[in-house]
Amino acid sequence: MKIAIFTPNFEAVYENSILLIHYCYQGFINLAALVNI
Repeated sequence: MKIAIFTPNFEAVYENSILLIHYCYQGFINLAALVNI
């Protein structure tokens, strides 16, 4: 039962982590572009 409750939360955390990494990656690209200019 604990696994059934944990799984959706894990998926939500995983999706949020993907979004967070995506935004950090975009921010890093923008920062690199600014430095190159």
